[in-house]
Amino acid sequence: MTLTLFWISTALVVQSNACFGAFAFDRNEDITHNVTETYASRTYFYVGGHYVNATLPGSNTTGQYMVGQIYVEKLLPRSVTRQYPIIFISGNGQTSTNFLNTPDGREGWASYFLRHGYTAYLTDQSSRGRSSFLPGDGGLTAFPTAQEESLFTAPEKQRPLPYPQSALHTQWPGAGLVGDPIFDAFYASQVQALSNGTLQAMYNNVSYNALLDKIGPSFVVTHSQSGPYGFSLADARPALVKGLISLEPQGPPIENWNGPPFQSDYSTTGGARSYGLTPLPVHYDPPVSSAAELNIELVAARNPNSSKCYRQAEPARQLVNIAKVPNLLITSEAGYHAVYDYCTVDWAIQAGVKVDHVPLETVGINGNGHFMFLEQNSLEIAAKVVSPWLEKLAVSNSNSILCVMVVSWDSSLTNHSSHQQQIHICITHIAINPSCEAAQHDLAMLHRRCVPLRFARLRPSDSFGMCGTSTQLEAASYPCTLHGEHHSWLSARHISYWYKIFEGVLSERFPDIFCPGLDVEPRIWSSQVFHFRLAQWCVDFLYVDELLDCEYLSSDIFGHWLVYGCHALLEAERVEDPGGLFRQTNC
Repeated sequence: MTLTLFWISTALVVQSNACFGAFAFDRNEDITHNVTETYASRTYFYVGGHYVNATLPGSNTTGQYMVGQIYVEKLLPRSVTRQYPIIFISGNGQTSTNFLNTPDGREGWASYFLRHGYTAYLTDQSSRGRSSFLPGDGGLTAFPTAQEESLFTAPEKQRPLPYPQSALHTQWPGAGLVGDPIFDAFYASQVQALSNGTLQAMYNNVSYNALLDKIGPSFVVTHSQSGPYGFSLADARPALVKGLISLEPQGPPIENWNGPPFQSDYSTTGGARSYGLTPLPVHYDPPVSSAAELNIELVAARNPNSSKCYRQAEPARQLVNIAKVPNLLITSEAGYHAVYDYCTVDWAIQAGVKVDHVPLETVGINGNGHFMFLEQNSLEIAAKVVSPWLEKLAVSNSNSILCVMVVSWDSSLTNHSSHQQQIHICITHIAINPSCEAAQHDLAMLHRRCVPLRFARLRPSDSFGMCGTSTQLEAASYPCTLHGEHHSWLSARHISYWYKIFEGVLSERFPDIFCPGLDVEPRIWSSQVFHFRLAQWCVDFLYVDELLDCEYLSSDIFGHWLVYGCHALLEAERVEDPGGLFRQTNC
């Protein structure tokens, strides 16, 4: 069996004020709180984890148990228009419900990004929420109400103020105190967490890497305690983390801040994040065999309302893998991270990591605390900061393309054998990076990610038709479900025709775009793959080569996708469409 991949453009029409290296914060969008929840289909699975033999407390019997696995909930919008999904990882004592709704019942960030065409993966960290905890596997901890009020929901009402910036806190819905129904709803959602932070990090590091390996290239959103996990993911899987958004990531580097009450010094707990941004080893250049090899120094605070910062003594070792990943770090105006988030940014920049740091007050978003994505203006933050930054990445990533279909067949199909064979067609997103080496991993992911959307059976005759008009199709036992609107019945003739165009013509016309030797798995993949700037190719292919005509494009499923993808890419890349072919309503 041979699998052949056909590729067209991402079909992402990006309208943004962003330019490469910068992004705008002035998006005009309806971000009222009366938006109906976004429809999504829901599935879930568990990933990671391993078996251990353990004796539970109070038991004299040793048994086998699983530890370290994480719960993953996949939310798929009606129309997926974004190339990469978003993985959400909540902070300490939280679950993925943080991103479903706000405590006062408004739509959460998951709904917002689903509405904007992203697939969302909501996760519960290991040993928390729906990711089970093994009794005796370390101690558990939880936040008391006084700590929640002081740090999260009502810091401005504490006396003395826990930190100077807390006086600016205005965005929490409700009073933020015990007895207020919104606070009570929020506190009811709090769960236990492992008190052993290193063990928690080890479990999550393995399982979130496994999640990326399973679903492929993704954006990652972390909050607070999960911030270092995002940095570890970027270090371990830089080709798969397409953008890392850190919402007040746990920090600052090396040690914990010694507050509240406010002071500029640090605790002496023995290295909360001994590798700078993470508690676990990451790749530095020159390499280190232990955290003790990092040459660090404590520098003065930048102003009276900030903490001192740990940084590396020069010359600083470089975080070579994390530096490959685009980073956005968001700090609220009135959260306690306003004291020291700048230290995290400084450590990253000194280590060669480009970070877009956005203190919200600098873009006109005021009054937020640590749980900014639950507060009254949560959608404003999503619309004015996060979404434009993601779109900036889409604009700059012009070499990413869309896997439109995977078709499998063998020689028995072309000679019209009476034996019924299956054609597998699917539509999915996969990034092919500019280097053939990077493409190797992306292709290895293909057979795991490209789930067939439609199965059709070839019949002895060579026929073709649209859904509802083909007698053979109506008689087939497989429904028309290809992307909801474009459906077709495919024959060996059509498969061979498109195979010839994409494999033959392109390999001859563009010999420099092939990555040789990408045999990922012979029984699944035995062809070459190409990547190139598709926008100009759309024009060359249809106007110079004149291989296709509008009438054929209008009647063929592959043609539909070629036109749709090229039209979108031409707009995104602003490539001239001299004949207006892609803008014709009937083509």
